[in-house]
Amino acid sequence: MSKTIQESSNKIIRLSGIYETETIKRRKLSHLNLILEEIEKIEKEVNPKKSQINIIQQKHLLKELKISEHQLKQSLKKKERKSIHINTYAKITNLFFEPISEKILQSFPFFGTNIHKTLLASGIKLISISYISISLFTSFLLLFLGTVLGVFLFYSYSFSYGLISGLILSLLSLLTFIYYPINLKKKRKKNLDEEYPFLVTHLSALANSGLKGKDILKPILLSHNYKSFSIEINRIINLVNIFGYSLTQALEETSNFTPSKKMQELLEDLSNNIKNKQDLKNYFNRKSKLLLSQYRLNKTFLKKFKNLFKYSKELIFHFKPKLGNILSIIIGIIIVITNFYLFRANTILFSILILVGVLIMWFVPLIDIFLSFKRDIKLETQFFKFTKELNRTSILNIEKDYKELNPFVKKLKNQYKLGIPLNKALETFARDSENRLIQSSIHSSLEANKFGASLQKVLFQITASKIMRNKLKYE
Repeated sequence: MSKTIQESSNKIIRLSGIYETETIKRRKLSHLNLILEEIEKIEKEVNPKKSQINIIQQKHLLKELKISEHQLKQSLKKKERKSIHINTYAKITNLFFEPISEKILQSFPFFGTNIHKTLLASGIKLISISYISISLFTSFLLLFLGTVLGVFLFYSYSFSYGLISGLILSLLSLLTFIYYPINLKKKRKKNLDEEYPFLVTHLSALANSGLKGKDILKPILLSHNYKSFSIEINRIINLVNIFGYSLTQALEETSNFTPSKKMQELLEDLSNNIKNKQDLKNYFNRKSKLLLSQYRLNKTFLKKFKNLFKYSKELIFHFKPKLGNILSIIIGIIIVITNFYLFRANTILFSILILVGVLIMWFVPLIDIFLSFKRDIKLETQFFKFTKELNRTSILNIEKDYKELNPFVKKLKNQYKLGIPLNKALETFARDSENRLIQSSIHSSLEANKFGASLQKVLFQITASKIMRNKLKYE
């Protein structure tokens, strides 16, 4: 028997024992996953050729999954880069504190269940035993470092000051680890509640385009428009695809861990509708109309101001400065610096020149941001009209005037005439438009199309839902 088979067999025996005694469902699944990995290692060792697939099979598999080889490689690279640091630190902390963490969880099962639910609701991708180990290890490390630093700084007074500073740092670390997932959970709840009506509208658009079951959820996960909800969607899809849950079981399981009551109700309603074989399209349409009406009625001036402020920040963040903007900023800075050197004594002239410098610095960029904002509104309005017409007829039959959008529509038609597929031509359309709503709508539609939605129909539905969202939030 080879060394690999012997090691894997021993691991399977050890993990099976842990699996049998484990009470928390998520951790049971985690141990089961590890057992399956060890079984795969034994299979590869016994028959290495069996686990290999040839190039033709690989290409066929990638085609079925609707991903390219490049996308697969990039995804694996990103996953490795993202997880390597936290996994290494978690492994080090588990090495020292895993037995203590296990005893804590065994002695206080209520605490273990509570922290497990909080971690899941907050979106932290760590099991409770690792999180406790990290918090204990970090606090111990800070106790040691804080004491050493304190002794070094206060050696002339008393060594006890060093110990006190170490204890304070250690205590602050523990409090941070306790408060951090709770705070993250609250933030996620707030974000989920804010986006809830618009998420349902988006789901309604996907259902109206012909998607069913879990395929309605997948495009949202891939489009990155609702990042807060992506944790719940990812969990549902993993429970179905990896752990063999039915869609209704996965929805019910996920509803227990979401921090938002509204989202919990949505997932439970979805599960009940699927169980009773009711039409999801009708359910989402009714729910969407009700939620949008409630949002319209409950909208206050303060909420509108907050939304506009957020939107303004996004505009400034995504604004691409031109040469004129850079020159105006440079001229403004020169005026301010010159003013400090030459006219500091003259209070009135100094104040006037400071004001002039600041105005020159910001006036041209702000005007450009405002013009960019107006251009975006015009483009989005025309794009909605274009998608509406595209849903009705072939792209080659579209002859309407779309004003600011005309150059992009003309290029799209020409590309289609040359035999370029519509999805590729739309990608170019999105890139050329330099408009976030258009880009987001096209990207979401292309993702939904991969799961069977009609491209023209889903593009119109998603664009309409996004236009409605912006109107309700900012007008």
